[in-house]
Amino acid sequence: MESDKKLLLIESALHDIYLEILRRTHFGYFSGETIANFLHAQPHTWLAAAMGSHTARRGDLASAYLLARLRGLTRNQSEGLDTLYILAKDQPGAENWLNNGLFPDQSEILSPAVLSQDILHVKDPSEARLVRLWWNLQIAEAPDADSPDSASFLNGELSPQSLTLEEAPLQALYLDIIRRQEFNAYEGHAVFEGLIQHRALWVAALLDRLTVSDELEGELHMLQHLRSIQRSRLHKHDTLYILARDQAAATILVAQPWASDIGIVQPNRVNKFVDFPAEQRLVTVWWD
Repeated sequence: MESDKKLLLIESALHDIYLEILRRTHFGYFSGETIANFLHAQPHTWLAAAMGSHTARRGDLASAYLLARLRGLTRNQSEGLDTLYILAKDQPGAENWLNNGLFPDQSEILSPAVLSQDILHVKDPSEARLVRLWWNLQIAEAPDADSPDSASFLNGELSPQSLTLEEAPLQALYLDIIRRQEFNAYEGHAVFEGLIQHRALWVAALLDRLTVSDELEGELHMLQHLRSIQRSRLHKHDTLYILARDQAAATILVAQPWASDIGIVQPNRVNKFVDFPAEQRLVTVWWD
């Protein structure tokens, strides 16, 4: 246990980072720390686990859940994640997570064979199962009263070389995910270095893929995502979302050499659930 506390972020496996994000997620009667302890106690039943936003599969809510996650990062809090996805080793292992007293509002076991057949039209022979546990999350909830002063981490250290996994700000975890991603023209290290260089221009940033055609496609993406975590190689997340301090900062960020297909929008214009300071801008950078 002592070795875990001293584990540097840069030395952590991908599954360590996603479990740490889970551990720090708390809302209503959902306790990420309790669930993380359950996962650590039953390693024989699962292969990978990560939080997601099942409700964001609804197109009208996708931007709101994304912005809730960005808002949370400015507070060093995990917000906008309402669903625990677990890649169980087999059907019995999956059923174990439906009967262990976690009390989600909805639960379902999805077969890779069905997801692959319906979306990709190929047969997946895997015995693994995708477990989806959903809790009702009010994304417009006010922050916790004992939330730390944002200045203490908005201007703090974000380097994975000097931070431990347990002590790193949430933003440092998401930045390291950005650093580790590589696909096509996207070079994670260059994007990471660019964000660090221009740290004064933004307050939150994360890499994700939110655009899906329907719910089944979204769940297939989560299945691929969990398998990539298991293999320590990220599945394609094609869009970088940056919450810039103002329009001038956003203009500088989209002019960076690593920025590809870009966009700038005022956050309050794309959702009605999450409030942001009027001067802030949402910068999007997409890679094919």
